[in-house]
Amino acid sequence: RDKATIDIFYGSGTHAHNSDFIEIALPALERVLKEHPQTRLVIVGYLRLPKSFRERFASQFSQLPAVKSVQGYWSLLEQADINIAVLQNDVINGCKSELKWFEAACFGIPSIVSVTANYRDVINHGEDAYIVDTEEDWYAALNELIGSIEQRQRVGHAAMQRVKEEYSLRALGTQLVAQIEALLPNASPENGKAQNVIPDAKRRKVALVNVFFPPQAVGGATRVVADNFSALQAHHSDDIELCVFTGDADCRTPHELSVYQYKGVRVYRATTLWRVDMDWHPKDEEMYRLFSEFLELEQPDIIHFHCVQRLTASIIEAARDAGVPYIVTAHDAWWISDFQFLVDPNDRVYPEGHPDPFAPIALPPTISLADSVARRRDLKELLHHAKKVLTVSNAFAEIYRKNGVPQIEVIPNGVSDDMLWAPKDTSYTDNVVCGHVGGMAAHKGYYLLKKAVMEAQPENLEFIVVDHAKEEGYCVKRNWGRVPVTFIGRVSQDQVVELYRKMDVLFAPSLWPESFGLVTREAAACGCWVVASNLGGIGEDVVEGETGFITSPDKSELKNILLSLNYKRDMFKKIVDFESIDKSSKQATILKEIYLGSD
Repeated sequence: RDKATIDIFYGSGTHAHNSDFIEIALPALERVLKEHPQTRLVIVGYLRLPKSFRERFASQFSQLPAVKSVQGYWSLLEQADINIAVLQNDVINGCKSELKWFEAACFGIPSIVSVTANYRDVINHGEDAYIVDTEEDWYAALNELIGSIEQRQRVGHAAMQRVKEEYSLRALGTQLVAQIEALLPNASPENGKAQNVIPDAKRRKVALVNVFFPPQAVGGATRVVADNFSALQAHHSDDIELCVFTGDADCRTPHELSVYQYKGVRVYRATTLWRVDMDWHPKDEEMYRLFSEFLELEQPDIIHFHCVQRLTASIIEAARDAGVPYIVTAHDAWWISDFQFLVDPNDRVYPEGHPDPFAPIALPPTISLADSVARRRDLKELLHHAKKVLTVSNAFAEIYRKNGVPQIEVIPNGVSDDMLWAPKDTSYTDNVVCGHVGGMAAHKGYYLLKKAVMEAQPENLEFIVVDHAKEEGYCVKRNWGRVPVTFIGRVSQDQVVELYRKMDVLFAPSLWPESFGLVTREAAACGCWVVASNLGGIGEDVVEGETGFITSPDKSELKNILLSLNYKRDMFKKIVDFESIDKSSKQATILKEIYLGSD
């Protein structure tokens, strides 16, 4: 370039080296600036030089503020003629990298650097840079480069060649591989390469997909997926390699993908699009793109889709189009109904789903009949492309069969192996403690239960109600008439056992046909009595009169049960002996066989 100045460049991203610069380099710089009027000192970043220097060399000194963009910083650096790196020679600075030399070398700019341990290890003095110590060293090196454009070009070119040959991704990657192989067990002393370290049998990579995943443990299906994950990791990691794709429970900028580690496994979390009826929408083209990126990165052998609302079925389309085999577990009615829990906006329950496609449906005003028909058609088509479609109870499998999904199989959930299940202890009160943990929603039977209690007014009962809308640790005491009720916030997974141990009877009077009764099984594992709805699979393990009651979601029937509990208080304070409660490890073993057998 045809420049009027020879620019000496110094970049500083920290306030820490101000005194180093003034003490080490400034005396020599003052001498060369005085002797070479065409020379200019250019500072980019944090450096405060003495007022006397700035006034004396005002025409030969330029300082720009710190540039946050690294590309912007490089665009300034590439204009320089000489680059300097000034550090005090001590133990800490000896650990710092050669980045300032490296960056200048990428542009063929020669550098003068302080005599620290790392620069002594890296730099070939006088060939690809200058290593200096004293004021006279600085002065001599500056003078040599200022006085000869050929010398600047020679040293800068040598530095650039070294960067190309020794600092490329290929060169550094080759070094890294060699270093890692030398550390592996069974490495041969001749070449350091490991012998028979990697087994011949390749583990099958399984992608687990669910709308939420720990630490955002929202909903029963998420707990089931997390338990499956833990059991597969604990018992089948020799055969199965896991990765996870999930959504973000929080309202953030949509369609951004982040990655974190959970128990040593990569979890990809996508932010979802928040919109009206967001759990209804079947497609999102941007989610198709994100999941395609996930598939390209992880290349799973098989995908297990669980709940995909918010993520939408576009991710399943991406799997189908990529030719990756997949299975689907239907935890609710999302696939066959516009109503995830088979309860419409008018609280009408569709206990069999919609087996008659011509029967009227009370759709929300934002959803047209044409959209509803197209949605169910497209989702069933994706189910038909699945290697297997699973559900977790016989009752729910029958609903799917009636709604045009005949190829469904049943694999029941199990309670977590990670929990230390212990018998209940409600000795803290003489009352029969009744619990409702499914959520304060109409389809969970919460309002039905409240009405029954308000009318029955059993004097020997009290209630614990979990409000999932409140934070963990929330606790408020209220009364339903004369009946005491304690409302608590959501409960973390590691506190679930302690919650059930405080109850004598769990109420699960769901108005919709639950696919599986996870809460009823967990309560049973702690010796609680169970009152469950006769819809779906929530009460499949309850033995009427021996371990609990099966009831229709009807106020009068619930009142009768409440009065029975009230009159037989001593009986219901006792621990119930359930013969067997399946664990998640049993379910994981069955899933492993499916994963290994699916091509």
